[in-house]
This record gives sequence, C-alpha cells and structure tokens, in this order.
Amino acid sequence: MLNAPAIVVREEARTVYFSGQLGRIYWRIGMPDLETLMVYSVLWSGGEPPVEVEGPGLLQVEAYKRSGQLIVHLLNLTYDRRIIVRGNTAKTRGWASTAESVHPPSSVVPLTDLSVVVREGEYRKAYSPLTGRKFALECENGVYRVKVNVNEYEVLVLE
Repeated sequence: MLNAPAIVVREEARTVYFSGQLGRIYWRIGMPDLETLMVYSVLWSGGEPPVEVEGPGLLQVEAYKRSGQLIVHLLNLTYDRRIIVRGNTAKTRGWASTAESVHPPSSVVPLTDLSVVVREGEYRKAYSPLTGRKFALECENGVYRVKVNVNEYEVLVLE
C-alpha cells in the first residue's frame, strides 16, 4: 500500500502525524528508539519547551504563570516496580491469572539532583511553598536552572 504512510510530515506547518499508536506501543514495550522518535518530533514541531526537567526517572511536569510567578508542579511517577505480563497462561480468564497483569507499585523512588530549566521570564528567587525551602537560582544567557529533589510531589515557585 503506497497510499498508507506510517508517518506524515508537513514542513510548512511543522506538524508530524503517526498513523499507528506510537505512544501506546512505547508505553507497552519501552523501546528507546520510539521515545527518541516522539521527542525529536515534538522538538522539531514545537521547539525547545519553556520549562524542562533534566534528570533520571519519570516525572509529570506542569507549569503555570500567575501574577509574575512561575509555578511548577513536579509529580514523581518513578515506582519500584511496574511489570506488565501479557498472555501468561493459556486461559484468558481464571482465578490465577488474567491475559494481562500489572503489578502495582509499592513505593515511589525518590529522584535527586533534578535540574528544572526555565527558558522564559526573569526571576530572582525560587522556593517551595510546601516545605518553605529556598533554592539556589542560577542564570546563564537568560536560561534559569534550579536543582531540586522530588520524593512524591514538589511545587517550585519562581518569582
């Protein structure tokens, strides 16, 4: 089928379309090449993000601007285990197994030495309203960096 491309790129609109379920496949098997394909497609179409976190682990990052402040919510999704088992028995139903099993996490793995990178705005201080902790704020060429540790959840305010 020559008329059914897997990836469609429109350079004039800077858009990328994947006809398959790339995100779903990546979530299932964790293949690094799929992650690279998605990340570079987003960077190509949208440019560098205004807020980014550098470091290991899986982290949900949400940033909001309010009255001269930048509020960054950091939710740690790095768990001690997440094991998906597919088709582990011949039976699709039964008391011992299901066709697909997920072992739930028992604890969150703390993330240390994360670097929150902010590419927009001007700021003089950074702190956590949850703990009252003040963070060192470094600036180089208009790019701000704040080193943080995240156990389960952290809020970072830059003003």
